Amino acid sequence: MMVLGGHLSGILWGRTVFSLVVVALLVKLLRTLPSRTFDRFFYRSSI
Repeated sequence: MMVLGGHLSGILWGRTVFSLVVVALLVKLLRTLPSRTFDRFFYRSSI
């Protein structure tokens, strides 16, 4: 982006804000999942 003329501070702040928004959306999405579905996809079942 800097090659296209972007400012370093603008790029860093933009990436930081974008990352925080994406993480916040993922947290909201994962909180809406039922615990059984969450456990099935994100925890390894014991054998």
